[in-house]
Amino acid sequence: MSTLYTPNEKFSLAEDLLNLYQSASCVITNRLHVALPCLAFNTPVLLLDNYNFDKDRFSGLKELLYTTEIDDYFQNYNIFDVENPPSNKNNYLKIRKNLISKCQRFTGHLNENDRKKSNGVEFYLSLLGKNTTSVNKYAYYNDYILKETENKLDLANKTINIQNEKIKAKNEKLKKINKKHQDKLNAIYSSNSWRMTKLFRNIRNLKRF
Repeated sequence: MSTLYTPNEKFSLAEDLLNLYQSASCVITNRLHVALPCLAFNTPVLLLDNYNFDKDRFSGLKELLYTTEIDDYFQNYNIFDVENPPSNKNNYLKIRKNLISKCQRFTGHLNENDRKKSNGVEFYLSLLGKNTTSVNKYAYYNDYILKETENKLDLANKTINIQNEKIKAKNEKLKKINKKHQDKLNAIYSSNSWRMTKLFRNIRNLKRF
């Protein structure tokens, strides 16, 4: 997403997504970044704990919102009835009030306006429709990079093939030279003069020792 959307588009998507959370009748999620905004908007939410790591990250939230293991929920959907979802726990209200107070003191502003209602259409239109151009540019860029990579690989393969042909031709030339030298040696070794001088060569070799 970081390469597809501009900063303003990301803020717009976040705005639409928050509107979607607030407008939902209830939310079931395994993401803290979804559960906590729903809690802040007083949207009934169930946090599914399906992580086998970082348990401490979830343990502190069990007093603030409803949580359950994902397998337990699949076995008993009455834990959180989506047709008649239970109201959120009230334990978080004190924390929310303190947080609002701190933000107000820091910014000097208090937003008392409710977020607009959303049926989810705005978010998905923002996600898909508004950024079609960016998606197309991204796809075109990927195709361009892929084509450039293919061209570089083709050029590299051609260069390797040329080098291999040169090496092959050089080896063939060396084979011919070696064969020519071997033929000359064979002619010398099979000549009468070579056989007749064998005794003298042996004597000379003995003298070296």
